[in-house]
Amino acid sequence: MPNRFMTAILAAAFATHGIFTSPVAAQTTPAAAVTRLLLIGSQDHEATATLEGISQIALPRLPTADRAKTEFLSAVLTSNPVSSFVAGPQALGGNTGQAFLRVTAEVTRTAEGTAGDAIGIGLGGEAMSLTEFGTRLAALVEAVAPEKRQMTFFYLKDPEGLFAAQVSSFQQAVAGSGFALIVTEIGERPADCRPGVAPDVALIAGLADRAPFGDGNGQTNVAEAEAWISAAMTRPGSRSAACNTTYALVVRADQDSSVVVVEPTGAQLSTELESQLFRETFEARFLLGSTATERIGSFLQSCVFCPSEAELSEKLTVLRQEEITRGLENSIWEDIREDTVTDRLAIYLESCTICDHRDAAGRRIAEIDAAAAAREAEAAAYAAAAANRDPAALRDYLAGCIACDHKAAAEKTLAMIEADAAYQAEIAARDLALAARDRIALAAWAESCTTCEGKAEVETEIERLRQAEVLIGPCLAAAGLPQQGGPRQLEEIDIATARTACAAALAELPQNLQVRVVAARIDQAEGRADLAAAVYDEAVAAGLPEAHGLAAYLRFTPPDGSIPDVETAAAIAGAGALLGDWLSKEILILLYSRDMVAGHTPDEAVAIARDIADQGDVVGQFFLGYFLQNGLGVAADDTEAFQWLTRAADAGYVRAQPFLSEMYETGRAVAVDAESAAALLWSAARAGDSVAAARLTDQLGERSNDVVRIIQQNLRDLGMFSGRADGIAGPGTVRAVRDFLDSLKQQG
Repeated sequence: MPNRFMTAILAAAFATHGIFTSPVAAQTTPAAAVTRLLLIGSQDHEATATLEGISQIALPRLPTADRAKTEFLSAVLTSNPVSSFVAGPQALGGNTGQAFLRVTAEVTRTAEGTAGDAIGIGLGGEAMSLTEFGTRLAALVEAVAPEKRQMTFFYLKDPEGLFAAQVSSFQQAVAGSGFALIVTEIGERPADCRPGVAPDVALIAGLADRAPFGDGNGQTNVAEAEAWISAAMTRPGSRSAACNTTYALVVRADQDSSVVVVEPTGAQLSTELESQLFRETFEARFLLGSTATERIGSFLQSCVFCPSEAELSEKLTVLRQEEITRGLENSIWEDIREDTVTDRLAIYLESCTICDHRDAAGRRIAEIDAAAAAREAEAAAYAAAAANRDPAALRDYLAGCIACDHKAAAEKTLAMIEADAAYQAEIAARDLALAARDRIALAAWAESCTTCEGKAEVETEIERLRQAEVLIGPCLAAAGLPQQGGPRQLEEIDIATARTACAAALAELPQNLQVRVVAARIDQAEGRADLAAAVYDEAVAAGLPEAHGLAAYLRFTPPDGSIPDVETAAAIAGAGALLGDWLSKEILILLYSRDMVAGHTPDEAVAIARDIADQGDVVGQFFLGYFLQNGLGVAADDTEAFQWLTRAADAGYVRAQPFLSEMYETGRAVAVDAESAAALLWSAARAGDSVAAARLTDQLGERSNDVVRIIQQNLRDLGMFSGRADGIAGPGTVRAVRDFLDSLKQQG
């Protein structure tokens, strides 16, 4: 059987033989005229249940001319619950608007000795000649009496391959039916080779007119119908060679492609098929803008309706060609990418189509050209660096060379210089001075260096430190930490003086973290802890030692009264202590001595306290004295405790005074001295120390009579106590002390 699709526009050729006549003129039909699809013969060829909303009349056989009207009316009546007609008693029939016809039959040989037709038609168990077949078909259509005879689809099995030689005879036989478009498919398709939707079903449902298949004006013309039929009936064969088992013939009665062959019928596809169409239309729109070759190919192989099929097929062809071209160009690129001359690279740029490696090729050409231009200059630079044994110049050569002809020699020379002990010592001294920001050490290094690598950086740092010392000094004195020569307590900061001094420093050194941290300490003194915390954290991240203690302190004693974050405070303070920050170490002393950090004990607190006490930190001196006095983390030693508490108290650290007072009062490591004991307690209490205040109020009864007597006399001198200075710590004395301390708070 021929493996081809025959689309023939034969109207002009057949017109001379009288094969086609003009479509039958419209008859007067009732307003209720319906669209009908007549199904003649066995309908197992294609299911029509997917088409809804029109009258489908099934006739298992083609009635004889004299029985056509009777059998048609019978089929109408039995296929509809209610049938209505407008006609006289002798003219029941018709009632049809548009008529479509599907005939399923078989091409047969005529009986031997039969004159006339060379082939016959087998239909409904009956064999008939072409002439008889045409007569019956015309009679049936006349019985239907349609307003418009639109399309007929013939599905003809041809087991002996007889049809092709008798095309004209067949066309003459069926011409009398008067349909505007006749489609004949000859042969038999395997079940898995049939179109997803039968072409006549799709056309009756108006799909060929819908966008993107047609112009969407509500009417399917010949051009739209032919395009749909051609695509639908050739698609299975294009997908599989095994499906090339049929051929087809399309004939129209008019050469005008705009002739309408389907007007609105009310016919609808099933919901399932409409959903399939919607999904395919959506997918096609996406794929038109996609470059996913496999996805486009899969869609074209599996789609039922295949919207935008031609455009997608063209796009797929282009994409696949691009893939082939890309593969070839990639292969060429792999061959030439390491070229050291530009000839082939230039040809690639001139001739490539996809040009995935255009930029790489351009860069490679530029590299080759640059290497040629730089080779001479690089040779001179290397020679000078090697002659002067200049490690910096050698590194510059290695880092920036393009041709790098002397790379191995430069690396060897540099390695020899770097291995020299004197060079290593010089670099170590430079780095140590830079890390310590020691201007004097840096200046000494710059004056005595031999290779002097990094000298420009050192000189820049020297000048920066010199300027910083001039600008930062007043700021540190006004608001810096004690380790920097500033006040210990935030309350001791003179806000106005500190702001003026630090503003001047910031104006010249706006990015200097040390100045910014000191300025943040002023913010903290003014109660703006949130602003201060942000700067402290930034400086901690940058490794500034003094910022660690300040940041850790805010975690341990949050100004908003929230729960202390001991773990974070300990971590930050630990890092600061390694950098030598006093405040960080003071915080660790407090945390470790109270067993607040897992894995750390009071004896570690003692070691840290001794370290900063020796450096002059009064807090460390106090803690060391306190630990020795109470045997906390160390064996008790009153003599050494007295020495450290005295140093802290003499330096103005108020908290040391009540503990030193205790030693004078009890005679521990020193002769009993009530005057000194009372003076220390009185001074600390007046300064607001809570320990001293408690010892003069709630614990006043534990004081010696001499100490109480001195306190009573102090109160009498101030007019705060009218009793006798008898050394007895009675309620009146305690009340007088409280009143005095309250008055100090009110004054403050």
